[in-house]
Amino acid sequence: MQVLLVEDDDLVASMVADQVTQQEDWAVMRCTSLVEAKAWASGSDIVLLDLNLDDSRGAASLSAMRQILPHIPIIVISAIDAPATRIETLTDGADDYVTKPFQLDELQARMTAVLRRVQRTAPEPTGVVWDPEARSVQVNGQSVDLTPLEYEMFRTLAESPGAAFSRADILERVMGPNFYGYERVVDVHVGHLRKKLAQSLSGDVIETVRAFGYRWRREVPVQVLHG
Repeated sequence: MQVLLVEDDDLVASMVADQVTQQEDWAVMRCTSLVEAKAWASGSDIVLLDLNLDDSRGAASLSAMRQILPHIPIIVISAIDAPATRIETLTDGADDYVTKPFQLDELQARMTAVLRRVQRTAPEPTGVVWDPEARSVQVNGQSVDLTPLEYEMFRTLAESPGAAFSRADILERVMGPNFYGYERVVDVHVGHLRKKLAQSLSGDVIETVRAFGYRWRREVPVQVLHG
């Protein structure tokens, strides 16, 4: 679980990070400004956001973070205890609001509760969803049963949408540099991969590049899940 902690008070940030990292498989990325947060936001599962930063203050901080991570839960941690500010912040898109000073155990419990709530209400993923850690592929919520060779071909093409790969490139990436055989074997396996993906998609997502090889259609995004 990746926690993005956006807090310019070093003491508060250190205490929160120490608390959170006691949880198994939880990691913290600490940032002191919105600029830093934008650079490190990718892969975050939850955000702890101080509203008043050196480069952004108040509702603007929340709005900017929500634009960066529209579907990731955000818990605001703030020294402002005014009910109007709390209500406004929750209305503007925060998933919870914690007032400083706070109990670290309570913050941890709120984070767990928010994540549980988001997981219960999260819609089923649509389109092509790839989980590299599990080596699994889903299309519109349906698992696609790929052989190890088909999976490696999928990975090669899908991680670089729009990039054309020659048959020799694909063979080397999938089979290794010591493979000896006909390049046309790629056509057979790409055909199987296309057929399996097309069962849940309209049209081919793998394009043929004439007299060269294949590429993943740039307009078909692949959602990559992060563990």
